[in-house]
Amino acid sequence: MSVLWGTLACLAPLTLTLTYLLLAGLGKRMGEALRMPPLFRLYGVAAALTLLATAASLVAGAAGWWEGSPAGAARGIALLVFLPLAAGACMATYPTMRYWKWIWPELRSSRSAGRVSGGR
Repeated sequence: MSVLWGTLACLAPLTLTLTYLLLAGLGKRMGEALRMPPLFRLYGVAAALTLLATAASLVAGAAGWWEGSPAGAARGIALLVFLPLAAGACMATYPTMRYWKWIWPELRSSRSAGRVSGGR
């Protein structure tokens, strides 16, 4: 049963990896259009870190390290999994803020002009 939960727990980071790769493609096009530096490469680094965390989680789950380890070893394993995951999320935040910073003033201006978005 724990193998099933370990496999299911890896689906979220894999989905996050695919999201980073999708944002990298969008960021590349947007960066070319806006003549920005190639920040989309940070999404690739974030995807690699998230994939590393997923692999570490799968290995730890398959080896039974989550259940059978003393508390100190379990904390070390958690660091091996969650540190790259958190680093990838932080790495993806910067290009997201740079590429999509134009949308906040646009949303504010459409709201103040009385236009309602979302089909309402």
